[in-house]
Amino acid sequence: IVAPISGHFSDQVGSQELSFAGAMMSAIGLFLMAGSFGSGLQATSTPFQIILALSAVGLGTGLFQSPNNNAIMGSVPPAKLGVASALLATVRNLGMVAGTGCATGLFAWKCKTSADFVSALHFTLGTSGVISVGAMIASLGKKRGPHSDPLG
Repeated sequence: IVAPISGHFSDQVGSQELSFAGAMMSAIGLFLMAGSFGSGLQATSTPFQIILALSAVGLGTGLFQSPNNNAIMGSVPPAKLGVASALLATVRNLGMVAGTGCATGLFAWKCKTSADFVSALHFTLGTSGVISVGAMIASLGKKRGPHSDPLG
């Protein structure tokens, strides 16, 4: 629901602010689940608490991806859009696979060393939140305002 709206606004105002806001929302959701604000996810968490935290991550992803893709594709010459689109899809999938693998490995390591499922989950979610903060910082390096026409 959010991604098309975010994509439309990125055409109007540029990608920097929306990408930053999206990464911030994702970080907030991840830190909520990790227990950085409150108790985090627990066996006693209510469905509302889980929905709230997952909604923040989903909202953040929707806000972040469209403007980020817009910034990438807007920096590519028109003759190279097909190659850039394929590379973008490949990198996105590679990122999802690598992120899932790293998070699973980190969780398994922490679960083994602490022998506590919840603390391992919190540690992994907190680490993911830190990575989202890195995406916030990286978003500040993007162009402000709408993209200029590379041909004009």
